[in-house]
Amino acid sequence: MTKKYIYLAGPIAQCNYQEANDWRSYVRDKLHTNIIGISPLRCEPMEGETYGPGNDPRYNSPGAIAAKNWYDTEKCDLILAYMPRELNQRRPSYGTTIEIGWAIGLKKPII
Repeated sequence: MTKKYIYLAGPIAQCNYQEANDWRSYVRDKLHTNIIGISPLRCEPMEGETYGPGNDPRYNSPGAIAAKNWYDTEKCDLILAYMPRELNQRRPSYGTTIEIGWAIGLKKPII
């Protein structure tokens, strides 16, 4: 059976580890073995207790993060965008909104 990939879009900036990762782990645990959840959190730095821009331009610059997330959005079969109110009231998830726009442009299904 062919593997399918789901991009797990959602808030990261100014989120703590649990806010950014717990829902992604939950979703991955519920997926069929042939469906792979792709997290944009690889190479994302933590600044103290929250995620934020790092100081390594190869991985943590806005351009590097955008390129990685574009690649994931383009290669995945479906985008799952999780945008909980409590996190978006603290700081709007601009990156997730951009990824939704990319998915629309790429004609990817979005949940």
